[in-house]
Amino acid sequence: KYPDYKIQLFVQRLKFVGHFIETAVKLSILGYYKPSPAQAKMLTGALDQLSLLVEALRKEGLIQNPQKAPTQQLYLDLIGDASHAVYAMELAAGDRGIRY
Repeated sequence: KYPDYKIQLFVQRLKFVGHFIETAVKLSILGYYKPSPAQAKMLTGALDQLSLLVEALRKEGLIQNPQKAPTQQLYLDLIGDASHAVYAMELAAGDRGIRY
């Protein structure tokens, strides 16, 4: 309905989903949270959403060239939120851990 806001909405969704996965997985690793089967399914759905968001951003040319973001703030948000999303996926896959 508002195509001028498409990129902003993709980046905000990336932020929300990436932080959600990162937080849930960290809490689980630290022993504060054990997802129920329904919650585990929801986390898997969030990982699927992350994949769809990356594909949408790729189609917009922002994965290949994030400098194409319409504003400097969106560029910075894209880089920062993508970093959280990658970290979240690595945690969820068991490729990354938390040391304390």
